[in-house]
Amino acid sequence: MKRKIAVITCHWGDDNDDRASAMRLISGAASRNFSVDIIHLNENISQYEIVKDSIFQVHRLPVVDRNSLRSDLIKVALASYDQGRKIPEVAAESITAYRGKAHFVSEALDNIAPDIILLGGLAQPYDICKLDDGAVTHKPAKIIALPLMNELTTEFTESQLKFLKRADEIISLSHGEENLLKSYFPSKVSSLHIAFNINRHAAKNMLFGVRYFNKYVLLIRSFPPGTQRFSRSLTHEVLKTAIDPFSVAEVDNEQWRISDDQNTLKLPVSASRVNLWRLMAHAKLTIDLRPPRPLGREAIESMLLGTPVIAHKDSIAYEHVKAASGGLWYSDYNDLIQTIRIALDPEINANLKKSAAEYSKFHHGDSTKFIEEIKDLFSE
Repeated sequence: MKRKIAVITCHWGDDNDDRASAMRLISGAASRNFSVDIIHLNENISQYEIVKDSIFQVHRLPVVDRNSLRSDLIKVALASYDQGRKIPEVAAESITAYRGKAHFVSEALDNIAPDIILLGGLAQPYDICKLDDGAVTHKPAKIIALPLMNELTTEFTESQLKFLKRADEIISLSHGEENLLKSYFPSKVSSLHIAFNINRHAAKNMLFGVRYFNKYVLLIRSFPPGTQRFSRSLTHEVLKTAIDPFSVAEVDNEQWRISDDQNTLKLPVSASRVNLWRLMAHAKLTIDLRPPRPLGREAIESMLLGTPVIAHKDSIAYEHVKAASGGLWYSDYNDLIQTIRIALDPEINANLKKSAAEYSKFHHGDSTKFIEEIKDLFSE
């Protein structure tokens, strides 16, 4: 009989949410060898319901009294003081309160009777004691925490540390995250390398019109569509002038374009991941100008396609680029243009390209290896 896994997460089903993508990929890999149920903590429902989602049975639990806007405003205010590195406990309590409280966690765990509980993300809005409530009816479950951190400069709050301390094992998804977690919990941190499947056949086809421009770099300002972007950053026009004769392709929500020193073409394509791969595959560089995101997914995908990446040094993307020697990084926009020029040097670019492809293929390009990693993790 397969061992049972209960995945508890706020992140499920949203295509624009990197954490939701991670949870689906990990849960899907785990389902090859285990029975996996999802406990989705959902602020948009009012009662406990069980629904079918592909191969998964999803227990949707209501989260009440959630106010994400107020929580985010507190974090933004703190960031203006010290980049949000240390959150005072009184503010942390308010942030936790505004995240709401999930109901029926014990009931869902009783229904599933899991051997393993996977906590997906640091947002776990319920009393941690609920994880033990079902121990009367079945053996205590092993608890594994998957923090899915957005960036690595903010200190953990007491509430987050409480969850991490309760876990029997903690999973990191990047070297930087692993080092940070080991500084708190040196003996119970394991690493996991998510495999991303890329349609290489589709990526070989250039987007319409791109072939009429010079060799180009790719700027990612906002992707997937509707996600956060900086209102001010390195502009398309400044970079186009600074790296002439290279052209500049830009992805900014639904607005995609490519320019050289004389012409600009609005790319008449849907803002899909496959089309992003097509731009990545034929670019000399991928330059990530976005606010930090949890997985560094686009950096990994670019390296899988053999295209080096430039990322901000405080991002998860940087952690993958640094580990791969598959690109360069910047700390502010003053040094970004010079970094891009260095990465475009033919010899340097060739070396970065080679390292990026080799590292990403080994760690993130093998789905069978990923499934075995998950099997080993949950079998111990």
